[in-house]
Amino acid sequence: MNDKLANYFNRLIDKAGKLDFEERAFGMIFILAVIMLGWSTRGNKKTDPVFDWNQLYKYAESLAPKCFVLVNKLNQRHLKVEINSVINNTIDYIKTTNNIGIFTLSDFYLLVKEEHRKSSTNKSSEKISGTDLLHKTQFFTEPYMAEALLLSSLKLIEDKGVEKKDVVIIDPAVGAANILLSAFDLLTTDVVNSDKNKTQQATQVLNNLVGYDLDPMMKEIASLSLAVAFAIKTGHLPSVKPKILGGESHNSTGFLDSNNCHELESIIPEGSRLLITNPPFLGKRMMDADLREFIKTKFPSCRGDMCASFIMRCSELLREGDVLALVHQNTFFHLSSLEEARKKLQSIAPLATSVTLGVGAFSALSGEKTNVSLSVFEKSAAANKTPILTSVADFPYKSKQEIIQTARLIQNIKNLRSHEISSHIKNYTDNYKSTAHPMQGSSTGNNDEMIRYLWEKPSSESDWVLASKGGGYSRWWGLNRFLVYWGKNGERIKEQPGSALRNIDKQKTTQLVYSDTGSSGLNVRIKRQDQVFMASGPGIIVLEGDAYAHLAFLNSRLATYFLRKINPKLTVSAGYLGKLPFNKEIAKNKQLASLGSTCVELKKDWLSSRLLSADTDISTFLLESTEDFDTYFSNSLNNDVNLELQKLKAEGLIENEIMKSFGIGKNLREEVWQNVSFPSHFIQNQHMEISVQSLDTGFSRYIAPNLGYKNGVKLPGGISADGPLEAFALTTSINPEKLAELLLKDPASLSTIKLLYLEDKIHKVILHVLGFNHVRDWTASEMKINDILGNLHKLFPDAESSLKSSESPYNNLKDWATNRLSAIHNQSFWGCPILHLKDKHIGLHRQ
Repeated sequence: MNDKLANYFNRLIDKAGKLDFEERAFGMIFILAVIMLGWSTRGNKKTDPVFDWNQLYKYAESLAPKCFVLVNKLNQRHLKVEINSVINNTIDYIKTTNNIGIFTLSDFYLLVKEEHRKSSTNKSSEKISGTDLLHKTQFFTEPYMAEALLLSSLKLIEDKGVEKKDVVIIDPAVGAANILLSAFDLLTTDVVNSDKNKTQQATQVLNNLVGYDLDPMMKEIASLSLAVAFAIKTGHLPSVKPKILGGESHNSTGFLDSNNCHELESIIPEGSRLLITNPPFLGKRMMDADLREFIKTKFPSCRGDMCASFIMRCSELLREGDVLALVHQNTFFHLSSLEEARKKLQSIAPLATSVTLGVGAFSALSGEKTNVSLSVFEKSAAANKTPILTSVADFPYKSKQEIIQTARLIQNIKNLRSHEISSHIKNYTDNYKSTAHPMQGSSTGNNDEMIRYLWEKPSSESDWVLASKGGGYSRWWGLNRFLVYWGKNGERIKEQPGSALRNIDKQKTTQLVYSDTGSSGLNVRIKRQDQVFMASGPGIIVLEGDAYAHLAFLNSRLATYFLRKINPKLTVSAGYLGKLPFNKEIAKNKQLASLGSTCVELKKDWLSSRLLSADTDISTFLLESTEDFDTYFSNSLNNDVNLELQKLKAEGLIENEIMKSFGIGKNLREEVWQNVSFPSHFIQNQHMEISVQSLDTGFSRYIAPNLGYKNGVKLPGGISADGPLEAFALTTSINPEKLAELLLKDPASLSTIKLLYLEDKIHKVILHVLGFNHVRDWTASEMKINDILGNLHKLFPDAESSLKSSESPYNNLKDWATNRLSAIHNQSFWGCPILHLKDKHIGLHRQ
């Protein structure tokens, strides 16, 4: 969807901010659909069309009555003027650019639902049902995926003498109808220019498209989308209604239960069938009890996997000669638990062809944990018994798209996975579990009650202990901000329903921990002695060699590359980590051990001045930073940049040593790095110039309000950086040594970065004045703002003058404390603040 067109509706979204998600999303989509229908059927009135709004609204209401009700709700919220403004602006935009397409409604829906989907996704410990189930499992099919599946599937059917225009195409998880829209576009591209023939043939194609969606609202959006596509193609409203059915949001089984599908099966026309869909992806741990029990009973071979269950349900609708085409999780092909389901599907409809897309296949999903394939199955006695299997998993999103669009048929895609690198995996008979013991961690059963941040519980509450539970990407050291209600030997966990204690006898002998989410790359850390490891931050016991040498290997690009080759999932289980190819000499390599230890110490030093580290003491920090602010900023920036630069250099030496240990030469090394991103140390560009403004705004983008690394940046190869200098180097393709030189050349000119350091120091001093020095050992307190500022002036004399000369919109500390402090504090404390402003006071207290 064009940004300018989206902006018109974003303004209305802002105005309608108090409305619930359905009112905003579906009401506005209805309005956009009406505009598109009117514009596409305007006839010869090219320049100044006059729409029959009553007719258009009446027609759209017949397809989407629930959406129409929501439009009325928007009008009742006194937004009629804003709605008319959006309509007029949108018509003017379309009139000028004629820039609308068949996927516009789908794109718009993704735009307005993103915030809601994030909020439902964040409920990590809750079971999902109702509307949250619908939004959690909706990931719309990319047009390039749909086109590849359609072309490949229709070719199989055409080879039997069936014309593609006669094929009945069914999508039982239709969403916004992206697959059916692609089918409609594909099957109507060759119609003649005659208006009569065009409309007749488009009607025939539309009549052969059938869809179902569990979400009754998406059923309406799909119907509107197909009507808009018909109008764009023919210039007329369709004379037949799109054959789209919807379920009920309270009934989570939907298409999976044949009892819900009698009407669906009754409207499917006669003819060869192509079932083509993108099944919902949802693990059994996230399902509500009713859905989980239904899948367990109805599809026992699928072991509670929703995607696999959906595939098996689709196979029940196939008849001789029919084809099944899927966008599906790779786990269906690889998990041993799904072997019975695979055999059953193979007996019904053998696999004809499949291409592995891997991760990064959906443009709309950042940080995705979805590893997918496009596969075609054919129910035919004469089906080819040797499937064509290819992969583009090693390529970024745009390259995947280009390769598949160029090949057109999945059968024509050349296998682009590197067999030469893969042979290195097979050549090593040793695997990682021969020298180390990766383990599962314990599960609380209820993270909302059993997990807290460090600052939420005082150290006197000894049952709360430091926990490794992931929480992001961090190499070497870090993520030490969580507590778990543990007790002495996990007895508090054991008391919790649904919990699981694992490997508690090995907690004290465990040396390493890691984050179990692997979509950002393997990231392993030294375990603190006072820490226990949980399910999302599992542990590793080193059986042979030096723990720091192990750490160096596991944090290398090659380890992440190997893991992605052998692991079909995007979570890093202990079993797959143990299967990593490994050279035992690495475990004994003294140089690697020394470099690994260096990286840990450098990372510790870098984190030591940040808030919320388990070892940070603000009073010590203040004693060591008595100089004027300009000097403090220059020294602090110099220290931070150089610590990270030294770590990146050490990591570069580790990469070289690891590659040498595996006998991987320059060419193959380049291939590995192209797939999981270059180590920044090896970026060649030492001479590129960058403006001071770009340097300032670019580097500051990766610095959080507490001066930590603002993660979330996806780098080439889909892995994360470990600090702002690395992220900036990899996104600008400038060597970090050059960037460090530029950053430290004239710190005073870096106004945005300087303000971040200034606000962080003011924040720390205010916390200190209120009695917060150590992250756990503090007590509730409250002071008048004026008294706090008086103490602040004594401890930080040039704070106010520094603020006045900065880029801050606040010219004095009182305004800053009143209007800015809460936002800085809330972000610094991960959305769990302890500092609260009330009237003319600031207080500290635990929630």
